[in-house]
Amino acid sequence: MSDGVPINGLSWYTDETYAAFRIVSNNNVAPSGNDFFFEVGTLGTDGSYTKRASIPNAEDLYVNFQWLETDMNEHVHVFALMGNENEANKLSARIYAFDLFNGKFMQTVDVDVSEYTFMSIHSYPSCGEAMYAFSPGLWADAGHDMWAWSLVVVEPLTGTVTKQCDIAPRGIFRRYYGGSVFQGSSNPDGFLYHVLRVMYSEADLIVGVNPDTCEVRFSEVTNLRHVHSLQLVNPAPAPSRRTCNNRDN
Repeated sequence: MSDGVPINGLSWYTDETYAAFRIVSNNNVAPSGNDFFFEVGTLGTDGSYTKRASIPNAEDLYVNFQWLETDMNEHVHVFALMGNENEANKLSARIYAFDLFNGKFMQTVDVDVSEYTFMSIHSYPSCGEAMYAFSPGLWADAGHDMWAWSLVVVEPLTGTVTKQCDIAPRGIFRRYYGGSVFQGSSNPDGFLYHVLRVMYSEADLIVGVNPDTCEVRFSEVTNLRHVHSLQLVNPAPAPSRRTCNNRDN
Protein backbone atom coordinates (compact mmCIF):
# COMPACT_ATOMS: atom_id res chain seq x y z
CA MET A 1 0.00 0.00 0.00
CA SER A 2 1.36 3.37 -1.00
CA ASP A 3 0.69 5.12 2.34
CA GLY A 4 2.52 2.49 4.38
CA VAL A 5 -0.43 1.79 6.74
CA PRO A 6 -0.89 -1.98 7.14
CA ILE A 7 -4.18 -3.82 6.84
CA ASN A 8 -5.12 -5.42 10.16
CA GLY A 9 -8.08 -7.51 9.06
CA LEU A 10 -9.76 -8.82 5.92
CA SER A 11 -13.22 -10.24 5.36
CA TRP A 12 -14.84 -11.53 2.17
CA TYR A 13 -17.11 -8.89 0.63
CA THR A 14 -17.86 -9.61 -3.03
CA ASP A 15 -16.15 -11.52 -5.81
CA GLU A 16 -12.62 -10.12 -6.21
CA THR A 17 -13.19 -7.58 -3.42
CA TYR A 18 -12.49 -7.81 0.32
CA ALA A 19 -13.56 -5.66 3.24
CA ALA A 20 -10.37 -4.33 4.84
CA PHE A 21 -9.83 -2.86 8.31
CA ARG A 22 -6.95 -0.56 9.24
CA ILE A 23 -5.72 1.00 12.49
CA VAL A 24 -4.28 4.42 11.58
CA SER A 25 -2.16 6.50 13.96
CA ASN A 26 -3.59 9.88 14.92
CA ASN A 27 -1.25 12.46 13.40
CA ASN A 28 -2.57 15.15 15.75
CA VAL A 29 -0.86 13.67 18.82
CA ALA A 30 2.80 13.28 19.74
CA PRO A 31 4.66 10.39 18.08
CA SER A 32 4.57 8.51 21.38
CA GLY A 33 0.79 8.95 21.63
CA ASN A 34 -1.56 5.99 21.68
CA ASP A 35 -4.54 7.41 19.76
CA PHE A 36 -5.76 5.66 16.62
CA PHE A 37 -8.47 5.99 14.02
CA PHE A 38 -10.19 2.87 12.72
CA GLU A 39 -11.18 2.76 9.08
CA VAL A 40 -12.67 0.30 6.62
CA GLY A 41 -12.28 0.12 2.90
CA THR A 42 -12.30 -2.27 -0.01
CA LEU A 43 -9.27 -4.19 -1.21
CA GLY A 44 -9.24 -5.59 -4.73
CA THR A 45 -7.40 -8.69 -5.82
CA ASP A 46 -5.07 -6.36 -7.73
CA GLY A 47 -3.97 -4.79 -4.43
CA SER A 48 -5.87 -1.52 -4.86
CA TYR A 49 -7.35 -0.10 -1.64
CA THR A 50 -10.21 2.40 -1.39
CA LYS A 51 -11.11 3.96 1.96
CA ARG A 52 -14.84 3.91 2.66
CA ALA A 53 -15.39 5.08 6.26
CA SER A 54 -13.63 5.80 9.57
CA ILE A 55 -14.57 6.54 13.17
CA PRO A 56 -15.07 10.27 13.93
CA ASN A 57 -12.91 10.36 17.06
CA ALA A 58 -9.59 8.68 17.82
CA GLU A 59 -9.58 5.67 20.19
CA ASP A 60 -6.87 5.11 22.80
CA LEU A 61 -8.16 2.15 24.81
CA TYR A 62 -9.98 -0.43 22.67
CA VAL A 63 -7.06 -0.81 20.29
CA ASN A 64 -6.42 -4.59 20.26
CA PHE A 65 -7.74 -5.90 16.96
CA GLN A 66 -9.50 -9.27 17.30
CA TRP A 67 -11.76 -9.90 14.30
CA LEU A 68 -13.43 -8.38 11.24
CA GLU A 69 -16.63 -9.79 9.78
CA THR A 70 -18.98 -8.89 6.95
CA ASP A 71 -22.70 -9.36 7.45
CA MET A 72 -23.29 -12.04 4.83
CA ASN A 73 -27.05 -11.61 4.78
CA GLU A 74 -27.07 -8.23 3.04
CA HIS A 75 -23.36 -7.61 2.28
CA VAL A 76 -23.69 -4.00 3.48
CA HIS A 77 -22.30 -3.81 7.03
CA VAL A 78 -18.96 -4.88 8.47
CA PHE A 79 -18.16 -5.28 12.16
CA ALA A 80 -14.77 -4.95 13.86
CA LEU A 81 -14.25 -6.60 17.26
CA MET A 82 -11.72 -4.63 19.33
CA GLY A 83 -10.32 -5.51 22.77
CA ASN A 84 -9.50 -3.27 25.73
CA GLU A 85 -5.71 -3.32 26.11
CA ASN A 86 -5.97 -2.66 29.87
CA GLU A 87 -8.34 -5.57 30.59
CA ALA A 88 -6.76 -8.48 28.80
CA ASN A 89 -7.92 -11.07 31.35
CA LYS A 90 -11.51 -9.86 31.27
CA LEU A 91 -11.46 -9.74 27.45
CA SER A 92 -13.52 -6.55 27.52
CA ALA A 93 -14.43 -5.68 23.95
CA ARG A 94 -16.33 -3.32 21.69
CA ILE A 95 -17.87 -3.77 18.27
CA TYR A 96 -17.38 -1.00 15.72
CA ALA A 97 -20.02 -1.09 13.00
CA PHE A 98 -19.50 0.35 9.52
CA ASP A 99 -21.77 0.66 6.50
CA LEU A 100 -19.27 -0.33 3.84
CA PHE A 101 -21.73 -0.08 0.96
CA ASN A 102 -22.72 3.54 1.71
CA GLY A 103 -19.34 4.53 3.17
CA LYS A 104 -20.45 5.47 6.69
CA PHE A 105 -19.44 4.77 10.28
CA MET A 106 -22.52 3.55 12.13
CA GLN A 107 -21.83 3.11 15.85
CA THR A 108 -19.84 1.39 18.55
CA VAL A 109 -21.20 -0.76 21.39
CA ASP A 110 -19.66 -2.44 24.42
CA VAL A 111 -19.90 -6.23 24.32
CA ASP A 112 -21.49 -7.98 27.30
CA VAL A 113 -18.68 -10.21 28.61
CA SER A 114 -20.28 -10.93 32.00
CA GLU A 115 -20.84 -14.62 31.13
CA TYR A 116 -19.09 -15.39 27.84
CA THR A 117 -15.81 -14.22 26.29
CA PHE A 118 -14.50 -14.74 22.76
CA MET A 119 -12.10 -13.28 20.20
CA SER A 120 -13.87 -13.92 16.90
CA ILE A 121 -17.37 -13.38 15.54
CA HIS A 122 -18.98 -15.10 12.56
CA SER A 123 -21.82 -14.17 10.26
CA TYR A 124 -24.40 -16.78 9.36
CA PRO A 125 -27.28 -16.85 6.87
CA SER A 126 -30.24 -16.00 9.09
CA CYS A 127 -32.76 -13.33 9.93
CA GLY A 128 -31.20 -10.11 11.18
CA GLU A 129 -27.51 -9.35 11.66
CA ALA A 130 -26.71 -11.55 14.64
CA MET A 131 -23.19 -13.01 14.76
CA TYR A 132 -22.00 -16.20 16.43
CA ALA A 133 -18.97 -16.94 18.59
CA PHE A 134 -17.39 -19.98 20.23
CA SER A 135 -16.83 -19.35 23.93
CA PRO A 136 -15.28 -21.18 26.91
CA GLY A 137 -17.16 -18.87 29.27
CA LEU A 138 -15.02 -16.49 31.29
CA TRP A 139 -11.23 -16.27 31.23
CA ALA A 140 -10.99 -16.71 35.00
CA ASP A 141 -14.01 -18.75 36.04
CA ALA A 142 -14.47 -19.53 39.75
CA GLY A 143 -10.78 -20.16 40.34
CA HIS A 144 -10.52 -23.45 38.41
CA ASP A 145 -9.01 -24.45 35.08
CA MET A 146 -11.98 -26.25 33.57
CA TRP A 147 -14.10 -24.62 30.89
CA ALA A 148 -17.43 -25.55 29.31
CA TRP A 149 -17.68 -24.59 25.64
CA SER A 150 -20.77 -23.01 24.08
CA LEU A 151 -21.88 -21.38 20.85
CA VAL A 152 -23.22 -17.92 21.67
CA VAL A 153 -25.28 -15.35 19.76
CA VAL A 154 -23.69 -11.90 19.55
CA GLU A 155 -25.95 -8.99 18.59
CA PRO A 156 -23.46 -6.55 17.00
CA LEU A 157 -25.72 -3.50 17.21
CA THR A 158 -26.51 -3.90 20.93
CA GLY A 159 -23.60 -5.90 22.36
CA THR A 160 -25.93 -8.52 23.84
CA VAL A 161 -24.51 -12.04 24.18
CA THR A 162 -26.63 -15.13 24.89
CA LYS A 163 -26.00 -18.86 24.71
CA GLN A 164 -27.35 -20.65 21.66
CA CYS A 165 -25.92 -24.19 21.89
CA ASP A 166 -23.96 -26.38 24.31
CA ILE A 167 -20.80 -27.82 22.77
CA ALA A 168 -18.83 -29.60 25.52
CA PRO A 169 -18.95 -29.78 29.33
CA ARG A 170 -16.14 -28.76 31.66
CA GLY A 171 -12.87 -30.62 31.71
CA ILE A 172 -12.59 -31.78 28.10
CA PHE A 173 -11.20 -28.80 26.17
CA ARG A 174 -8.78 -26.06 27.14
CA ARG A 175 -9.41 -22.34 27.19
CA TYR A 176 -8.12 -21.27 23.77
CA TYR A 177 -9.34 -18.34 21.73
CA GLY A 178 -7.48 -18.78 18.45
CA GLY A 179 -9.32 -21.67 16.89
CA SER A 180 -11.57 -20.14 14.24
CA VAL A 181 -11.52 -22.23 11.08
CA PHE A 182 -14.13 -20.89 8.65
CA GLN A 183 -16.19 -17.74 8.65
CA GLY A 184 -19.73 -18.85 9.20
CA SER A 185 -21.42 -18.16 5.88
CA SER A 186 -18.74 -20.03 3.94
CA ASN A 187 -20.24 -23.41 4.73
CA PRO A 188 -23.12 -24.64 2.57
CA ASP A 189 -23.80 -27.45 5.07
CA GLY A 190 -24.90 -24.88 7.65
CA PHE A 191 -22.16 -25.61 10.22
CA LEU A 192 -19.73 -23.25 11.94
CA TYR A 193 -16.29 -24.72 12.62
CA HIS A 194 -13.71 -24.19 15.34
CA VAL A 195 -10.53 -25.85 16.62
CA LEU A 196 -10.66 -27.08 20.23
CA ARG A 197 -7.59 -28.16 22.19
CA VAL A 198 -7.88 -31.27 24.34
CA MET A 199 -6.99 -30.80 28.02
CA TYR A 200 -3.55 -32.09 29.12
CA SER A 201 -2.73 -33.13 25.56
CA GLU A 202 -1.24 -31.97 22.27
CA ALA A 203 -4.34 -33.25 20.49
CA ASP A 204 -6.87 -31.00 18.73
CA LEU A 205 -10.36 -31.58 17.38
CA ILE A 206 -12.34 -29.57 14.84
CA VAL A 207 -15.87 -29.08 16.07
CA GLY A 208 -18.78 -28.19 13.82
CA VAL A 209 -21.99 -26.70 15.20
CA ASN A 210 -25.23 -25.99 13.37
CA PRO A 211 -26.70 -22.86 15.02
CA ASP A 212 -30.23 -23.68 13.85
CA THR A 213 -30.37 -27.23 15.26
CA CYS A 214 -27.44 -27.24 17.74
CA GLU A 215 -26.17 -30.45 16.15
CA VAL A 216 -22.49 -30.89 17.10
CA ARG A 217 -19.90 -32.83 15.09
CA PHE A 218 -16.30 -33.65 16.05
CA SER A 219 -13.44 -34.53 13.72
CA GLU A 220 -10.84 -37.21 14.23
CA VAL A 221 -7.94 -36.29 16.52
CA THR A 222 -5.40 -34.00 14.83
CA ASN A 223 -2.77 -31.39 15.69
CA LEU A 224 -3.29 -27.83 14.50
CA ARG A 225 -1.12 -25.97 17.01
CA HIS A 226 0.47 -23.82 14.32
CA VAL A 227 -2.77 -22.92 12.57
CA HIS A 228 -4.63 -19.84 13.81
CA SER A 229 -7.38 -19.40 11.24
CA LEU A 230 -8.48 -20.70 7.83
CA GLN A 231 -11.18 -19.36 5.55
CA LEU A 232 -12.71 -20.23 2.22
CA VAL A 233 -11.67 -17.59 -0.30
CA ASN A 234 -14.97 -17.59 -2.17
CA PRO A 235 -17.94 -18.56 0.03
CA ALA A 236 -20.54 -20.82 -1.47
CA PRO A 237 -24.08 -19.40 -1.88
CA ALA A 238 -25.80 -19.45 1.49
CA PRO A 239 -28.73 -21.87 1.89
CA SER A 240 -32.10 -20.31 2.59
CA ARG A 241 -33.22 -20.20 6.22
CA ARG A 242 -36.84 -20.55 7.27
CA THR A 243 -36.37 -19.46 10.89
CA CYS A 244 -34.70 -16.67 12.80
CA ASN A 245 -32.73 -19.01 15.10
CA ASN A 246 -35.54 -18.84 17.68
CA ARG A 247 -35.18 -15.09 18.10
CA ASP A 248 -38.08 -12.65 17.73
CA ASN A 249 -36.66 -10.44 14.93
